[in-house]
Order: sequence, then structure tokens, then C-alpha cells
Amino acid sequence: MKKISFLFLVFSIICGFNFPASASNPLGSFGEAFNDIKVSENYAYVAGGYGLKIYDISTPSSPVLVGSYTTDDSANGVYVSDNTAYISTEWSGLLIIDVSNPSEPTLIGSYNTDGAAIDVYVSGTKAYVADGLAGLLIIDISNLSSPTLLGKYDTDGFAVSFCQ
Repeated sequence: MKKISFLFLVFSIICGFNFPASASNPLGSFGEAFNDIKVSENYAYVAGGYGLKIYDISTPSSPVLVGSYTTDDSANGVYVSDNTAYISTEWSGLLIIDVSNPSEPTLIGSYNTDGAAIDVYVSGTKAYVADGLAGLLIIDISNLSSPTLLGKYDTDGFAVSFCQ
């Protein structure tokens, strides 16, 4: 009985404190829903809706849209490396975009996947695509204009994301 009373007392004390909520003080807003976002230097690369939007965030309180690339379907994931954005799209697969000029992103290459490309991660010359029911795809991107499939793994489920 003493043990239960002690636990009740500890629980009451903890619950009785008014822990301050973590301060939520956003500096700025993109003003729209998005599926994924990656930040590189002074730019935020936002995948959502039907495309990629690039924001200059050098002044965090006032993000400025500087460029966009329209996709034929939902842009789900984005990865950015060396002035190149890799976009995973619902039905068009993997799109590879030159973002060296953020105001005019241009398509370099693409790889049409069998599933619904949900997320993408890049390491060296390989792109890893979480392709929904089609599983994990490993794509050779050593030639950005002509990516090729190296292999795939059936995940026995719906592949949606990568832990980074």
C-alpha cells in the first residue's frame, strides 16, 4: 500500500507541475503544404504538389520563391547535392534537376520506376528510391542524363522513407 501511495504522490507531483511548452516562434513561412524539404546553403528545396519550389532563405523571416520546376504528378521527396536536385514523384519516378541557377531549374535526366516513388536518398553515384509497393531501387546516376537500374529489393510492404 505504501508503494502505491508513493507512486501516486510522485505521479501527482509530476503532473501538477506546469511545464512550459517549448517555444514556437517561427521565423518565416512557405505558406503552402509540402511533402519534403531539404536545405542547402541559403536555399530551401521544397517538394510538394506538382513540383519543386526553390526558396531563398538567406533572410529566414522572409523566404523568397526564386524558382520552380513543374512535375507531371505529385513530388514526394527531394535530395540535393552538388547543384543537383533529385525528386521522387508519384508516377514519373526519379527526376534529376540541375539547380545551379536556382531561378531556372532544368531537367537533366529521369528514371521511370515501376511503383510510386515516395523518397530518394543519394550517396556518391547511387540514388536509392523508396518506390512504394515496388520496394527499394538502387539506381546508377554516374551519368545524370541517363540513369540506369543497378538492382532492387522487394521490401514485402510499402517502401516509403529512408533514415538519414
